Amino acid sequence: MKKLSLILVVLLFATMSFAQKAVLRDASSSLSKGKLDKAKESIELAIKDPTTANDPKAWLTRTNIYLDIYSSPLPMYKALSPNALDIARESLAKVKELDTKNELKEDVAKAKANLVSELYNYGAAFYTAKNYTEAAKAFDETYNVNKELGKVDTASLFNAGLSSELGKDETNAIKYYSMLVDLKYPQAPVYSSLAVMLINKGKFDEAKVVIEKGKAQFPDNFDMLIAETNVFLKTGQTEKALNALESALKKDTTNQTIYFAVGANYNILGNDLTKPADFRAACYQKAERSYLKALSIKPDYFDAAYNLGALYVNKASAIIEEANKLPLNETAKYDKLKGDADVFLKQAIPYLEKAHKLEAKDMSSMSALKEIYTRLQMVDQLKAINADIQAAK
Repeated sequence: MKKLSLILVVLLFATMSFAQKAVLRDASSSLSKGKLDKAKESIELAIKDPTTANDPKAWLTRTNIYLDIYSSPLPMYKALSPNALDIARESLAKVKELDTKNELKEDVAKAKANLVSELYNYGAAFYTAKNYTEAAKAFDETYNVNKELGKVDTASLFNAGLSSELGKDETNAIKYYSMLVDLKYPQAPVYSSLAVMLINKGKFDEAKVVIEKGKAQFPDNFDMLIAETNVFLKTGQTEKALNALESALKKDTTNQTIYFAVGANYNILGNDLTKPADFRAACYQKAERSYLKALSIKPDYFDAAYNLGALYVNKASAIIEEANKLPLNETAKYDKLKGDADVFLKQAIPYLEKAHKLEAKDMSSMSALKEIYTRLQMVDQLKAINADIQAAK
């Protein structure tokens, strides 16, 4: 009887094992027929049963079922799992863990290829919705899955970098763009954007390396010149920055931002008292011409209007300072210098008023106008600007 009982137990176990294998076959069969509700029901039973829980085929089947659920155009199937793609990814990871002999290599490769497609679409959907953090994660995973397949997916890497940049995640944007630079990615904006972010973090030497690599690939690219200029500006190399900007002007004579940058830098040089007086005077004239050129291209350019007005005010202030140093008996010379200063103040008025009109609450332009109106005794204008200042507080 003991022997007979043992045989009955073995047969019972075999029957149970066969039954669970049948559930796995049902899951595969339902998947092939597109009956995703039945497939999901069967595969969830299979992965919970001890006899099939460690079967890599069960997890691969589960991967494919959830991939199909995720990509299904039918709402009834789509609703089966709101996080189907995450489950598919987890299931595929489980296959990798269990398939120690790599017996499912080809089927896994196909599942990964399908996963890549869905992950890319997943990232694109987040990107369109401006959820850049999740978009970057999806594109990053797309890149990594492709890497496992032996493919260098620079498109997903670029999208991960761009999503990170748009999401204000400079740390990850730098990581992804740096990888692209190492791969010699043929898009100049990657190099210039990476350089700017490195500059923002004070990593000037690293930025210079990126710029040199960019210039080697794109020797005539405008963005590379601007990036190089930014490095010079941030490191106080004003004259080198000007040389780079002058080169940029030759490539694009219609860019108001470049003319503004040229003007601002000549402004800096013109205020450098260690330079000879004639050199500073020449810088002043070049700054003036550059600001005027920027405004001729873009009349509503606030920064250029304000800086040009400030340039004239500063010129007037320097003359007034000189006048105030005169002895009390040099009245005629004092009056002459005061008149010269007033000429510059009057030149500043239309540009500062334009700046005030463009940005009504900008306190710097209003303060400058108040000083000018006071000095030139423009009572009505002074009353109006005082009211604007009070309203902006």
